[in-house]
Amino acid sequence: MLTTLVILVLVLFLMISESLIISNCTRNIAVKIHVNGTRGKSTITKYIFAGLQENGLKVMGKVTGEIPTLLLPDGTIKTIKRRGSARVQEQFNTIRQAYRRKADALVLECMSIDPVLQKLESFFFKPHIYIISNIRDDHREKMGTTLDDQINAICSAIPSNCKVIACRSAYMDIIKKVASECKSQFIETTMLDNEEKERIPDYIHEINVRFALTACIESGIPRETAFKGILKQVDKAILPISSVIQNNHKQYFLNAFSVNDISSVQDYLKHWTNELKITGKMSVVFNTRSDRPLRTDLFIEWIKSNQKNIDTVFLAGDHTMRANRLLSRSGKSIKIKKIRNHPQTRIKDIILENAGNSSLIVGIGNIRGLGYQIINEFSEAS
Repeated sequence: MLTTLVILVLVLFLMISESLIISNCTRNIAVKIHVNGTRGKSTITKYIFAGLQENGLKVMGKVTGEIPTLLLPDGTIKTIKRRGSARVQEQFNTIRQAYRRKADALVLECMSIDPVLQKLESFFFKPHIYIISNIRDDHREKMGTTLDDQINAICSAIPSNCKVIACRSAYMDIIKKVASECKSQFIETTMLDNEEKERIPDYIHEINVRFALTACIESGIPRETAFKGILKQVDKAILPISSVIQNNHKQYFLNAFSVNDISSVQDYLKHWTNELKITGKMSVVFNTRSDRPLRTDLFIEWIKSNQKNIDTVFLAGDHTMRANRLLSRSGKSIKIKKIRNHPQTRIKDIILENAGNSSLIVGIGNIRGLGYQIINEFSEAS
């Protein structure tokens, strides 16, 4: 009994000590921005980092999208090496690093999916600006099975006494209401003028630029200065599309592995098929994850509903058995090819050999695992 009590007291002491240390660190960072939402968080974080840096601030940032990465004040990028699964302590370590480096500003991408951990992040970070990029149907395992559940999950992490930035949407009034209850100020994203729009490439999502520009302006950065810095980051963006010539037939590969919800994938496909004037059939490379079972189900339903436009479905990842079983139950003939890491053959070659006359090959589902390898192999070919 005494031993248990001692352990509890020790744990409580460590928690209080951690809280005091983080509180002291955050008090000494002049500009703190927390980026949350379903899509676009990493991109927005990088844009804000660049916009603030352009004004001469000593800025630190952290993105946790495809690869967890620190954006350091000297402009270098450092990959975070994790031992085991992602933990929220990663955010606390970043806050301490920003304090030790005497950063003027820290831009953090929210890394948590669980609503309780999202609240924990914003509670300890105490951001001056809190961004909600968008809310799409994703992460049902943690955030709820309906869009209303997911809206409430993200809004529940809105901190008090800060500026909440969001764009016009069907759920904007809910964000406004929660922000008001938290005594926070709601700010709608600024619009770009015609000259600013002309300076952004077509493949760049304008809304992400608008979010970053608004955050920089609200941090006291002159608009022209912030936009200049954001454009420098925009110029580093890699096209998600690459092309190959196969049997005198031009085929395009579209990297949509990080576009994890159905509506975003549909928007993405619509943009690129229009841009490239693609009218023929496509093949789908579906990279699955067993820890995202609901995502597997949703994407399989989407594939089944679009069978007439799909030539071949390539299944990869650690949830292919379920994906294959669900596809096989469709009652219609659809070509399915399972792909694994072949030491003697590149995955790109396997895909091209079996994609028929597809004009477009699109990678969906998840980027982890074979997703990175597939992207790299197609990038080399273009």
